[in-house]
Amino acid sequence: MDFSFFTQLFANPMVALAVIITIVAGITIMSVAQQCRYARIATLEANLKRQMLDKGLSPGAIEQVLRASQMTDDSTVLFTGEIDADKAALVKLLTENDYSGSDIARVLTAFARSATAATSATIVAAAKAAQGMIENGKEAEEIEQMLHAFHGPEMSGPAGGDADASMKHAIARK
Repeated sequence: MDFSFFTQLFANPMVALAVIITIVAGITIMSVAQQCRYARIATLEANLKRQMLDKGLSPGAIEQVLRASQMTDDSTVLFTGEIDADKAALVKLLTENDYSGSDIARVLTAFARSATAATSATIVAAAKAAQGMIENGKEAEEIEQMLHAFHGPEMSGPAGGDADASMKHAIARK
């Protein structure tokens, strides 16, 4: 290997100093960017915990959300067909997409109603449908309407009749 290029490059002390400063600056910038990313993640997690506490979630539910967020990367949400785990994943999605606490509660209530007496495959399908709407910036009301309609008119909630009767009918279907 011919090192004449490097020999000529570093023959001038100013060039050598500029190269060293550039390398140090690059490493410094990368380190600062990484620390900013860590700080942003910590802020998001703190906000998520605060919103869950404000909403009155149990410590078990908070733990599920935190476990779900640690198990997946930032762009992947896994739905399992278990109502509580999927609710935790939806909370994560809604929080990341800046939905308010009342909007999160509204969507989770609709999801829980739509998941009553449903198979795990149907629960996953409803969660994925909600995920698509969340990622496309739909309003909480639209997501709620989709979840109510997901299992037919008997789950349409207050707009479609007596919610208690709908729940009794859904439980009777079990």
